[in-house]
Amino acid sequence: MSFEDLLEHECTIKLSTVTDSFGVETKGWANSSTGNLCAIQERSGKIESTKVGQFHEYTAVGYFLPDANLKPRGGDDQFDLIVLTAPTAMSGFTYQVIHVSDASGRGHHLKAYLKRVPSS
Repeated sequence: MSFEDLLEHECTIKLSTVTDSFGVETKGWANSSTGNLCAIQERSGKIESTKVGQFHEYTAVGYFLPDANLKPRGGDDQFDLIVLTAPTAMSGFTYQVIHVSDASGRGHHLKAYLKRVPSS
């Protein structure tokens, strides 16, 4: 069984964007790619660093192929989003990308810490 066989979900990656129209900034998201294979596991935890570091709580962990365009970004107070498109039971679930790492250190896959966005 290959790693790709374990990625049982599909998602759309939405990148945070800022557009400037006559000095008025509008924040939003643009689809980066669709049909990305992933595996999302609902579990909570936190990422902590040193005294001057960062603190983030997450509600899910996602696994992606190494070429997925995933970054936490968030410098403009808007994180990139993951929107599940399959399976049908989870379609529409949305997550903020909190942190992304190359868990194996060999470019095998990406591990992303995610925070579920309540549906509106």
